[in-house]
Amino acid sequence: MSISGIEKSLRRHILAFLGAAAFGLLLSTVYNLYSHGVHSFFMSFLFLWPLLGAVWYGILAALRVSPHRLSKNLMNAGIATVTAGSLLRGIFEIAGTSSAYQNLFFTAGVILIFWGLTAFALQHRRPQV
Repeated sequence: MSISGIEKSLRRHILAFLGAAAFGLLLSTVYNLYSHGVHSFFMSFLFLWPLLGAVWYGILAALRVSPHRLSKNLMNAGIATVTAGSLLRGIFEIAGTSSAYQNLFFTAGVILIFWGLTAFALQHRRPQV
């Protein structure tokens, strides 16, 4: 892939994650307005997970490094899973209840992010001489 193709691809990922972060910030703000004074850390900082994805792809764009499809897919799925888990946990905390799926979402998301980083590191490792 050419340098301009790399930049275009990473720019799309950055914009998508920034859009998701803005939506998460808007959603948590509106939800907290109507939560009758009950707040959740997971809901208030929902926007941080997609923002983490934007920062990751921003670093890659600055370094002009292109991750392969497996790495991008695992990273994107992990961030989406952790974000969904954070939303779920925030809703349940504000409602005053809990679910076993909260920890499952977070664990699965972290594992997917770890696999994405591992796939990226294996792609860009230096050959043994």
